[in-house]
Amino acid sequence: MHTSPRILRCIHDLSRDDFRRYPIWENAYGYDGWELGEWYDAAHVDEVTYWPWDGILPYDCSQPRNRASLVAGSFMLADGGIVEGFFDVPTPTARSEAEPLRSLPYIFLPDGSKCGLWSSYRSAFETDRRRLYAGLGRDPAKIFPMCFRAAHGLLSIEYQGVVAGFGYFEDDLRSVVIAR
Repeated sequence: MHTSPRILRCIHDLSRDDFRRYPIWENAYGYDGWELGEWYDAAHVDEVTYWPWDGILPYDCSQPRNRASLVAGSFMLADGGIVEGFFDVPTPTARSEAEPLRSLPYIFLPDGSKCGLWSSYRSAFETDRRRLYAGLGRDPAKIFPMCFRAAHGLLSIEYQGVVAGFGYFEDDLRSVVIAR
């Protein structure tokens, strides 16, 4: 166990450079301070805090995990353009038709900012949609559908997802909408 301070990032602060340096990030929430030391309690870690994964590659996707992990990936747009981003590491129980949404994909825009392709609420979707189209300088038909995958050797499986458009919940928080 790590008893000295580690690099910590909120998911909202993870950058392209973070993923270039450490291609897999593990959720850091839920440890007890006595396991890791006073630095952990002082860091105010919460559910959206991640640290670089320090295991051996490839990351074993066949084993259920207690913590979510994120992996660097490439996203091929409908027009063939490639952008960098990241998504949740696939788990054995989560592989299904809805997996691309559960993967919580984010792409990095040319200016270095990132844009999520899944939003819990329509208002966030509208903001992300405007940012994505402006940031990539493309219309929806040149972006969606997009395919994504982790770089070879990062995961124990070859995994590819397809995102048909932005996903968000309807007001009832049960129905999922896919929109462009």
